[in-house]
Amino acid sequence: MLKILQICNKAPYPANDGSSIAIYNMARGLLQNGADVRVLAINTKKHFKPDSGIPLEFRKKVNYRSVFRNTNVTLAGAMLNLFSGQSYFVSRFYFREFSKVLEEALSKDNFDIVQIEGLFMATYIPVIRRNSKALIVLRAHNIEHVIWERHIAGESSFFKRLYLSAQNRRLRKFEMDALRRVDAVVTITSADENNIRKAGCDKPIYTCITGIDPSEYGATVNQKPRKGTVFYFGSMDWLPNQEAVTWFLNHCWDKVKEAVPSARFVIAGRGMPLHFYHINKPG
Repeated sequence: MLKILQICNKAPYPANDGSSIAIYNMARGLLQNGADVRVLAINTKKHFKPDSGIPLEFRKKVNYRSVFRNTNVTLAGAMLNLFSGQSYFVSRFYFREFSKVLEEALSKDNFDIVQIEGLFMATYIPVIRRNSKALIVLRAHNIEHVIWERHIAGESSFFKRLYLSAQNRRLRKFEMDALRRVDAVVTITSADENNIRKAGCDKPIYTCITGIDPSEYGATVNQKPRKGTVFYFGSMDWLPNQEAVTWFLNHCWDKVKEAVPSARFVIAGRGMPLHFYHINKPG
């Protein structure tokens, strides 16, 4: 039986956004396939989820443990980071308390695999190497520096663009280095797999799309599909999702309305920014 430790940069349950859905359902899939799974997570202030809210059966099976940390961006932290040589995107997730809990977990069990959920947890690779002979697998939820490149391209503030560009150079270096230091990579899309290969990664890479259990989404609605409706649903407190909607509105929606005058665009999701309630476009 494979013994696998998942380390995560957010609590996996409730699985109400992309990354927690990916983490939670991966753990369940591994369990269903006979693996012995442990889950250790940073429970951030931004996405805080009480341990008591996690289903008891799951919590016991994976010996779930979380460590609270406020990883929010602060002006002081952003400025001080400039003198560190590290990416602020990553350094916010490294702290001694989690490192100690990780060391304890590694000393108690001889894991076959430590699966890092998302790039930011790769900051703990040295801790894992010092305390375990396990293979390290990076589950790349995204190619992080590419996401920030896209954001920077649309940033109007010169000073923000300057700061973020410097941070993203550090992030890209960290990301490329992490790909060299792990033993294998699991991507969520084949596009990410191809881009990682093009970047020169010679480690084994496997694409495993995120799955869900449809029976858990069995609520019925007395709503008939409405023709000519485009629906976007995502966590709207995540910048790339905001940018995706803005791009669609700026580059596509007018053409859609011209072709289908009755068309409607519905946007839904958690943490909707105020300016989306005041979009001055028909439909």
